[in-house]
Amino acid sequence: MTYPPRGYKGIIALQVRNHPRAIFEIVDRLIIYLSSHPEISHYKGKLFLVEAHRIRIRE
Repeated sequence: MTYPPRGYKGIIALQVRNHPRAIFEIVDRLIIYLSSHPEISHYKGKLFLVEAHRIRIRE
């Protein structure tokens, strides 16, 4: 992996995939997720792949 998440306090990647109209859905999903998980320790060492229909988490 190019950016191993364990070396960071958390990485969030927005997965747009040539669908710029999906940006609004992606950002809405991210805002809801961030609001539901406000503690910084939840993100440490993880990679969050945010898509319009889901969020995948890699460690």
